[in-house]
Amino acid sequence: MKASFKKIFSVLLCLSLFAAIMAPIATAAPADDAADVSIEGTKGNGDWYTSDVTLTPVTEGSMISANGSDWHQSIVVKGDRTSPFTYYLKDADGQESGAKKITLKIDKTAPRIRSGSAFKDGGIYCKTVSGGIVEEYFDKILVDGEPIRYTQDDYDEIKYYFTINTAGSHTVEVYDKAGNVLTANITVNEDHVYGDLVQTKAPSCTVRGNWEKQCIYCIHKVIISSTDAEMDQLHDWNDPTFEWAEDGSSATAAFTCNNSELHSRTLDAEITSEVLTAPTCKEMGETKYTATVELQGKTYTDELIVKDIPTKGDVNGDSNVDLVDARTILEYIVELQTFNDEQFNAADINGNGKITIADAKLVLKSLVTE
Repeated sequence: MKASFKKIFSVLLCLSLFAAIMAPIATAAPADDAADVSIEGTKGNGDWYTSDVTLTPVTEGSMISANGSDWHQSIVVKGDRTSPFTYYLKDADGQESGAKKITLKIDKTAPRIRSGSAFKDGGIYCKTVSGGIVEEYFDKILVDGEPIRYTQDDYDEIKYYFTINTAGSHTVEVYDKAGNVLTANITVNEDHVYGDLVQTKAPSCTVRGNWEKQCIYCIHKVIISSTDAEMDQLHDWNDPTFEWAEDGSSATAAFTCNNSELHSRTLDAEITSEVLTAPTCKEMGETKYTATVELQGKTYTDELIVKDIPTKGDVNGDSNVDLVDARTILEYIVELQTFNDEQFNAADINGNGKITIADAKLVLKSLVTE
């Protein structure tokens, strides 16, 4: 009997110890008490919600509180969160529970994109566009339905960066883990599209002028300055000073700019000539020489008169018309002499292009009348 009692006592003692050990496990509150309440909200991907969430006790007549003192039939959990939410329950008999926790993953906000070029739906960009994704629970980014590479960072509120440098029209979709999506249809131009050229500084021969044109889609500017060749066309030249060769065969024109004495130019003139006074057997003829230069679309001329046409009848070139010249002309007629062009012209007194007895007579006549 004693042995049986001892055996029974031992069994009871073991059961008591087992119950003592297991009791805390059986009564400890679970980490997540979602079974105590019902959750109402807009479901997103997985266990995410994309709206405020309403918690309501599942037991009829029970009340719920977020702080253990203000009791309601249901409470609304607002704002984005992923951390556990603490709540309290009170049954119909007024019995209050301890603090309970439920993990809520709420993201009501679609991702945002920040960009120096104001990334937006309908935006037009030049050559390339970059953006920073502002989204704590970022999932993926698609361009035209295909995933693109991005870099992860943690600068300011931006978490991820991406770049699109393919010209054309694109649809950009940025998703967060809850399923919220930002969609933007954009256009990337192959190059800048510039507006009108605007002068910002007037040019002159001493000041380089500037013009600007700005892209109509971005802040890119192009500055164009006057070239040396363009500035060279803006001189205010004074009337030139001509320098002649004594015989009128050449001339130069020297210019000075009224804007700066340092700007000067000397040009070789083009020379033309015409007989001003025909020679006679007594006097040399005169030639009028004209020098012409062009500068910046303007023509400048100067004239020089030179007594340089030999006297008619002076075939031997001694600057005298005498019997020797008349005899030389007669010798030419009978082919005892040959003339060069200058002598021929001097002997052709009447200018008919021939040398005859008539020309010799005119020479002799001029001698008689002296």
